[in-house]
Amino acid sequence: MLKEIKDWSEYLSIPEEDVALKRIRDCTNTGYPAGNESFVMRLEGLAERILMPKSRGRPRKSK
Repeated sequence: MLKEIKDWSEYLSIPEEDVALKRIRDCTNTGYPAGNESFVMRLEGLAERILMPKSRGRPRKSK
């Protein structure tokens, strides 16, 4: 990335997209990875852990 960006002051002056910025903030606040589903699944495989939230609440009893 350092080689791709010639003028850092110009690059940093470009406003962020509101949707992308909200997604980054939400993921930062919750501790979940920011990326598409395939990226997160790849991370889960590498980490051998579940990284996305599960359904909330206690599992229902089966009858």
